[in-house]
Amino acid sequence: MQAFLDVFGFITVLLRGLDLVARTVLLGSVLFALVGVPRGILTLLATAGIETAVRRTMILAAAATIAMSLGATLVNAAMLEASLDLPLADTAGAVFVAAGVAQAAAAAGIIVLTFVRARNDAARVLEKLLGNADVSAASSDRFMFQEYYADNSQEQVARVFGTAFAESILKLKTGVWQGPIESGLGWHLVRIEATTPGREPVFDEIDPSQLKSEWLSDQRTESKRQTFEAMKTRYEIILPAAK
Repeated sequence: MQAFLDVFGFITVLLRGLDLVARTVLLGSVLFALVGVPRGILTLLATAGIETAVRRTMILAAAATIAMSLGATLVNAAMLEASLDLPLADTAGAVFVAAGVAQAAAAAGIIVLTFVRARNDAARVLEKLLGNADVSAASSDRFMFQEYYADNSQEQVARVFGTAFAESILKLKTGVWQGPIESGLGWHLVRIEATTPGREPVFDEIDPSQLKSEWLSDQRTESKRQTFEAMKTRYEIILPAAK
């Protein structure tokens, strides 16, 4: 029993240490976002790139706080159950459980507010664009990939931004800024310059490497099918009777 409690104690200390680090980073990023950038304490740092980094740090730190806080709470509850023979359900009203859940809920609220703020920021920039206002590059977050995608298919867009985003932009009008539209990378304002209806390409337009890749994929699929069919012949398959 003592060895068991020692292990749980070590895990608790480790989780509490990581939780402290996560909360420290979270508090620092929140203070910087609320005080540093808007009030211009460090004007040179008040750029879109820095704000994006702070926002991402805030989300990651909040997620880590949720994980560490709930993890430490569960470990402490398990220790009580093991040492005092106390049912796990009876620890639900303990002060440390309420504190851990409250801390996790607060961190989750910060994540939600951060996403809401990002969407609202994008919506304000869209209003300026639609009003023909002079919108500088600093009004938006720096994007890690390209800012302009020409002659991309829906599948190519989906590989970068996700399927839902690729499907959403198909419904947009051309020649006007629209959004915000969410992807796994954040909120985006999108302007479709032109669309080209899909068609069957002629043979000379097909990329040989793509053709080879698709042929190999078809061959692997057929090989798997033949392997499964061969395996089925060596076994008797009995299906349950329909009810």
